[in-house]
Amino acid sequence: MASVLFSLITAGIFFVLVSFTGARMGKGGKPYNTGLSAAHKILSILVIAGLIVSAYKLHGVAGGKLYSMIALHAAAAAALVNIIIGAVLSARKSDGPGLIAAHKIFTAISAAGFLAAIVFVSVKM
Repeated sequence: MASVLFSLITAGIFFVLVSFTGARMGKGGKPYNTGLSAAHKILSILVIAGLIVSAYKLHGVAGGKLYSMIALHAAAAAALVNIIIGAVLSARKSDGPGLIAAHKIFTAISAAGFLAAIVFVSVKM
């Protein structure tokens, strides 16, 4: 379980960095800073990779992982939807307030899944 927890915490650090770069991009508005946008996208891919690695490791752990797996899958699903929304935001010429709100909501759902997964792995649930 320690290996799974390490993977989750590493992915969580990338998640915090993605949130930071996203907040910076939001303050600047369109057109987005190219370097910041690229960093945001690369970090998002690293978050998804961290979630996949964590789920793979969690499958190898015997017993007591149901809640951890549910939280991890919820975080991954929200993160994937968030990447799709982000791609649509990048492709559009103007920011849609509904898309930005959806991006923030799915970020919050993903963060909640991350935190729940870390807690559940810590207490072996």
